Amino acid sequence: MKFQSKAFKTVEDESDSISLTEEELAAMYALNLSDNPRLDKVRDLFLIGANTGLRFSDFTTIKPHNLKKVIDEYNLEIIQPLR
Repeated sequence: MKFQSKAFKTVEDESDSISLTEEELAAMYALNLSDNPRLDKVRDLFLIGANTGLRFSDFTTIKPHNLKKVIDEYNLEIIQPLR
């Protein structure tokens, strides 16, 4: 309950919120990077992270068994380890 003490101080600081728009993500998705497989994979992983909110360490370990087909679409099922 130390936060209720008069000695407890909060610090406020302005921050910039930097994010990409849906249009910017779509433009990135549309890029033809087939001549550079490394960039193609990096772009795909970035877009997975941007669209799921998963941690880098989680979305880089996605395997085919994490994708579950439900009717006409796929769902990503992943259990994040506790940290």
